[in-house]
Amino acid sequence: MTARELSAVILYDAQHRILLQHRTDDAPTFPGYWSFFGGGVEPGETPEQAAVREALEELSYTLKRPQHWLTQPFVHEGRTYTQHIFLERYDGAALVLGEGQAMKWFATHETGPLLMSPHSRAAVEALGRWFARHKAPTWKVTERRAPSMRILKEILVLAIIVLVLAYAARQLEGLDAGEIDPRVPPLTTTLKQWLGFDDTPEEGR
Repeated sequence: MTARELSAVILYDAQHRILLQHRTDDAPTFPGYWSFFGGGVEPGETPEQAAVREALEELSYTLKRPQHWLTQPFVHEGRTYTQHIFLERYDGAALVLGEGQAMKWFATHETGPLLMSPHSRAAVEALGRWFARHKAPTWKVTERRAPSMRILKEILVLAIIVLVLAYAARQLEGLDAGEIDPRVPPLTTTLKQWLGFDDTPEEGR
């Protein structure tokens, strides 16, 4: 007898929590169990196409790049199934429960008390080991440090050198013309003004 093909979808977040579906108490198979979102592969569909369709029907969620992670055969009530499990990192889009009585995010180690089928539990345990080999990234807010005093001092020295050179150039222009340009203020006054310490009397400005 040909195995019934199934496609399952596991969304996971940055903390490697997975989204599970709590099946209704009147579901035709595994009523009241916690399981994965998904369903049967329709004629003419690939397992990946079925996963995309099931995610849209059951969660109103569009899979972008589902990764085929596991093909899992199992037997239930005398019937043979082949389940293709697809993983995708959740992108934060809105989720709308379209099938089942509830959904919830779980870390894989939190699923122990849940009512789950043996094949679903085996998949979750394998996924926990997979996550352990692919550590969840730690999202740290890095504080931007102010430039060090040494760098600020170097910038200030360079700026003063540039200012002195510019001042000297203007004075040399005056010497070439046979006079000191009276429009050029003394260097100390120029530095004070540039540094914000201009103490020129108001009426003299």
